[in-house]
Amino acid sequence: MDSRMTSRQRLRRAFWRLGESDRPPFAPLMPDYWTNSLPGDLSGKRSPEGPSTDDGRGDDFQGGGGGANASHLELSKMMGGDAFIRIPAFTSRLDDTIHIKKTVEGDFTRIRYSTPLGEVEEVLENAPLAETIFKMEFAVKEEADFEVLEYLFDHTIYGDNCGEVTKAIEETGEEGLVGGAGLGAPLVRLFRFREPAKLLLDSYDRPDVIKRAADAIHRSHLRAYEIIKKSPAEVIIAYCADLSASLISPAMFERYALPYLREYAEILHCEGKLLIVHLCGHLEALLPLLKQTGIDGICSLTLPPMGDTTIDMVRDVLGDDFPVIGGLDPVLFALQTPDRVRSHVEATLEGLSHTRGLILAPSDSTPAGTTMENLTEAARTIAEWFSKDAPATQ
Repeated sequence: MDSRMTSRQRLRRAFWRLGESDRPPFAPLMPDYWTNSLPGDLSGKRSPEGPSTDDGRGDDFQGGGGGANASHLELSKMMGGDAFIRIPAFTSRLDDTIHIKKTVEGDFTRIRYSTPLGEVEEVLENAPLAETIFKMEFAVKEEADFEVLEYLFDHTIYGDNCGEVTKAIEETGEEGLVGGAGLGAPLVRLFRFREPAKLLLDSYDRPDVIKRAADAIHRSHLRAYEIIKKSPAEVIIAYCADLSASLISPAMFERYALPYLREYAEILHCEGKLLIVHLCGHLEALLPLLKQTGIDGICSLTLPPMGDTTIDMVRDVLGDDFPVIGGLDPVLFALQTPDRVRSHVEATLEGLSHTRGLILAPSDSTPAGTTMENLTEAARTIAEWFSKDAPATQ
C-alpha cells in the first residue's frame, strides 16, 4: 500500500469501496457551534458545513451559497486530518406568491409565511449558551396548516450551486474531498414544521394527511435532485438525523422515508454519484430497511452507549465494506484529555477486523468545547497505528 496517499485518495477509497488505504481517513464534522468554541483567532470561523435548508436552525426555505472551505482546510491540516467538506449542491428560495415577514425581538425571531391559501407562523429562540437555536413554536399547528405547508414546498424555486462547488474542489485539490449537501427524507422536513410529539400522533390518527404532506415535500425534493445530480460533487450528503428508532418506529421509516430515499439514491446513481445519509441516532431496528433504500453510506454513526449500533452490526446487514463515518465517542473528545483520546482511539482500532469503508470521526459531530489538542491527538494516533513500525489492522 502506498504510504503517501493524499487525503482525497483516502476518502475516495472509503466512499467508493475500493479497499484498504494507508490508513483510514480522520474527517471530523466541523459545525459552527464547535468552531465558535475555539480559542483566539480560530474562534468564530464560519461553519465549514455551509448554510443549509435542512437543519432546522433558521429559515427552512432559503438556502445555498458557499461554505467556509478555507477554514475547513486550515483546521484539518492543523490537526493532521482529512478534510471532507460539504458545500450546498443547490440554492433555494420561495417564489413571489409568498410573503415572508421576519420580526426579531431580543433572542426571539418570529417568521410568518403568507400564501394565497393562508398563513403559518413559527417562533425561534436563539440560545447563545447552548450554541443553538430552539424552535419554540412550530408552523403547523392544525390540520389546515398542512395545506399551507404543501403550498410552500410546491412554490420553492431551486437553482444550481455548481460555481461554489467547483471553486471548493479547486481550492481543496488533493488535501480533501468536497461533497454536496443535498436533501433528506420528507419526514425529516416535517419534524421542522410540526411539533414532534404531535407529528408522531398524526402519523397514527391522520396518516393520509401526513402522507399527502410527505408526497408534496418529495415532489419539491425531486425538482431539487434534478439539479443536485448535475453538481460537480461526486458524493451527496442528505441530512436525516431525526430518523432514529429512539424517535420513530420502523413502520414510520418504511412509510415516510424509505421510498423517498430510494428514489433520491437512484437519481444520483444514474449520474455516477453516491448518496451518504447523516444518521446519528439509534439504527439497529432500521438497518434492514436502510438496506432497501440503496444508500451508499452512513454519516456519523453513533456507537453505544449514546447510540445502539456498532460498526460490525452495520457491516453484517449492509455489507462488509459499507462506508461509515464516525465510530469515536464525541463526549470523550469534549471532556477528556489527549491521553484519554489516544487510549480510546487505540481501543477502537484494536477492535476492528478491517478499516475498509471506514472514515473515523467523533460520532454525530464535533461537540462544542472539543480542543484542537484532542483532535490532533486522534489524528496522530491513527497515523502512528498504521505506520510501518506500529501494529496494523488489516
